[in-house]
Amino acid sequence: MALKDWTVEEFLQRTAFPSPAWAGGSAGAVAAAVATALTSKIAAISQLDYPDTLDDPEQFLILAERDMQGYRQLQNDRANPQALPKSLKASLAVSSAILTLCIEGAYVVGALLPRVKPVMRPDLLVAAQLYYSGAFSAWINMQSNLGAVGSAIPDIVAQQQNQLERLRCSIDTWVQQCTLRESI
Repeated sequence: MALKDWTVEEFLQRTAFPSPAWAGGSAGAVAAAVATALTSKIAAISQLDYPDTLDDPEQFLILAERDMQGYRQLQNDRANPQALPKSLKASLAVSSAILTLCIEGAYVVGALLPRVKPVMRPDLLVAAQLYYSGAFSAWINMQSNLGAVGSAIPDIVAQQQNQLERLRCSIDTWVQQCTLRESI
């Protein structure tokens, strides 16, 4: 059964199941799907346009499934040195896609914040945090998978770490700005 067809209860049960094949990367992508739905909702209520690339939460559910499948393939290919580079590359590509979309989504949230009514800003700040969580889990996955197979961490992973740090600082600023605006 596809992830998009799971109930919330099934999702929680499978996440809690003691198996590494459904873990943080996939859960992070699901968090980003929730962020996308929340951002879409607030933009629609506020009658604001935002990038079409973030209009479909299902893209994150598809990436969550690919993350899970990629991890399983990576685990299976550890004993096969010829197949390992291909499965590692595929796994890293999925994590990178999740991370990139999450960062994009969070910055869309930041752009929407000053354009919505104050009562809607907390929901957008939650979406920003969910996007950050999705990006962070994807980045951790990349490091973990590279470390597990003894590969050097490429420059792209270090660049993404810098992007995550900038995003974290941006989110902190947005929270402070919204809190300051609301208290005045």
